[in-house]
Amino acid sequence: MQNRKHAFTIVELLVVITVIAALAGLTIFSFGSWRLRTAQTEMKNELNTAAATLKSYRNFNNIYPATLAGIPYTPSTGVTLTYILRSGGASYCLNAGSVAVPSAPHWYVDSNNGMAPTTTSCS
Repeated sequence: MQNRKHAFTIVELLVVITVIAALAGLTIFSFGSWRLRTAQTEMKNELNTAAATLKSYRNFNNIYPATLAGIPYTPSTGVTLTYILRSGGASYCLNAGSVAVPSAPHWYVDSNNGMAPTTTSCS
């Protein structure tokens, strides 16, 4: 009887390494797009909450507040929210950016154009 050692050949090892590298690349790509979608959802949710609170404030006071500190609203730590009061308190613009994904496009709510968040900046 002949005593043979069983081992992987260099070709088999290269094939396994190539497959693992391809799977890792797909995972990293998927994770990046998942982070972007999560950041966009977080920004839109934040804008919806702030816009609804501002609308409620206006219903009781007939004017929007000078700052977001004037309403019962606590912003999320994952989103930077900028509030711009316009026309002497008759309208506003909200701008949301992501803290976790700074390269994500900003989302806006323009009270003159409804309360739906869009990627179109306020006019």
